[in-house]
Amino acid sequence: MPFDGQTQDEVFEKIHLGYFEMPKHLSVQCKELLRGLIEVNPNKRMTAREAINHPWMKIGDEPLSEQLPEEQ
Repeated sequence: MPFDGQTQDEVFEKIHLGYFEMPKHLSVQCKELLRGLIEVNPNKRMTAREAINHPWMKIGDEPLSEQLPEEQ
């Protein structure tokens, strides 16, 4: 869990502030994706489309973006 604390209030405060620590074993691309998704400011937060088009999401099989419905 990216947010931890001694009490529930402490955890909620960290969530509200967007304060978290990334596990060291994650790749740079994975950390970049998670930072974009956990961004506190909704205007700066990564959209679902941006997330599935992120390079980390394309590692492996067919990119998830090809499974999305067309934009309207």
